[in-house]
Amino acid sequence: MVRSDSVTVPFVWPEHIVLHFDTDGELPLEVDPTALAHLAERLNADRDLRLLITGHTDASGTAAHNEQLALARAQGLRDLLLKYGAPESSISINSQGSRTPIADNSTPEGRAANRRVAVELH
Repeated sequence: MVRSDSVTVPFVWPEHIVLHFDTDGELPLEVDPTALAHLAERLNADRDLRLLITGHTDASGTAAHNEQLALARAQGLRDLLLKYGAPESSISINSQGSRTPIADNSTPEGRAANRRVAVELH
């Protein structure tokens, strides 16, 4: 629940979100602690919900490095959610390394867009 001008309204988590990272960074650039707490609460309230966290990188670095970095990004977000009380059994992680870019890796903007973790709620 979220309070807005003395009215409590249900918190609605989007079914798909994306968090972005600095080059070689394992921690997201911006994370809303309130949103993480609400997501953990929602996962606890409905044990049928499943969260898939997929890590991605830009094309900098070797394939092996990118695979590990993408996995570390997904694990980092999972660990944050666990600290907020999310049930571990509801969270799956995956690494795509640099295999699934959403933007052109030849530009700084494109590489920045590709350094991400995608979060899907099912």
